[in-house]
Amino acid sequence: FSPSGCFFALGLADADYAIWVWDLRSGKLHKTLLGLTGIVWGVDISADDSFVVASPGSGEIRLWRLDDDKGRRILESANVSSGLTVAISPQCDLVAVGFGGGKIGVWDQRKQTLLATLSGGSDAILCTQFSPDGCWLFCCNIRGEVGRWDVGTVRKGKSEASYAVYRLKGANGSTSTLSLSPDGAWFAAISADHGDVHVAQSSDPDSTRSSNIGQVPAQGIWRCVTLGPMSNNASGLAAGNGGGAGKAGSV
Repeated sequence: FSPSGCFFALGLADADYAIWVWDLRSGKLHKTLLGLTGIVWGVDISADDSFVVASPGSGEIRLWRLDDDKGRRILESANVSSGLTVAISPQCDLVAVGFGGGKIGVWDQRKQTLLATLSGGSDAILCTQFSPDGCWLFCCNIRGEVGRWDVGTVRKGKSEASYAVYRLKGANGSTSTLSLSPDGAWFAAISADHGDVHVAQSSDPDSTRSSNIGQVPAQGIWRCVTLGPMSNNASGLAAGNGGGAGKAGSV
């Protein structure tokens, strides 16, 4: 979904290698984005609804404009490993892509230049996300670790920019995805295998609390989680898995 709630984008895993973008105001298909050469692992829409960025398995990072038909741009050619996740900064200028080898590339999409290559460990990066104010970049990897960078120093091209990594208390197994609360003060990460959700303050990830969404069915792993606003030190959350199951709870 776009931050504005106006558009929804879906990457296809079949031989068409396309992205469908719906206008949620009209309920109609807005655009079909073509030209990909591999399965779309990650897709995101900019906060101003002007462009879509995708990271297909072919290793190319591509952008399409939504407000005209000028086609696509390529930020990186196929000489990189497959991008598994992609995020656009709230200011719409930075694009962060997490790769299978534990690296995160951060591009200035306006200048089409690579600003920094960040190291999130040696394991696959499964999720990247900017904080709502654009000051922090978060990631999680397959080892169950959550990383955080100061975006201000990343903008200066510093690859080791104020990086901190946290192994969430009680986390068992891989962390498949994370979600930030609307104010950016909290984040939630979910265990791919067990459905355990770990919620912590963004400024103090050691302050972890846990909530079990439920044992995953055999046909799928937990792949998404959404954290609502905090109220009275509690929040609602929802999660879904690859088996088609979805659950809601609180933490």
